[in-house]
Amino acid sequence: MARQSSDKDRLETLSRQLDSARSDLGDAAVAMRRRLDLPRRMRDSLRRHPAAWFGASLAAGLVVSAGLVRLRRRPALIQTATPAGRRSRIAGAAAIVFTLLRPVIQKWLLQQIRPER
Repeated sequence: MARQSSDKDRLETLSRQLDSARSDLGDAAVAMRRRLDLPRRMRDSLRRHPAAWFGASLAAGLVVSAGLVRLRRRPALIQTATPAGRRSRIAGAAAIVFTLLRPVIQKWLLQQIRPER
């Protein structure tokens, strides 16, 4: 009789441990999914720290533009087959296209950032 109650207690203990392990495994799976969902993490980060993202993008733009200015000052580093006048026309045309597409790009980015419903 004592052995049967001992076996029942052991089975109950094992059953509780199994339930606990299943629960822990489920929690770990959910945490892993969240950790690997990069688009959602980016949106969350942008919502929590908009000033930091704006500052970082501004700094990146300044670094890139400073690098381009430095390259323009050293013509020996730039080896292209196109004449300088044509290159400036292409850059001007690209600037106009970007200016025209800017609202579309902003709208698309906002749709990507907004929470999914």
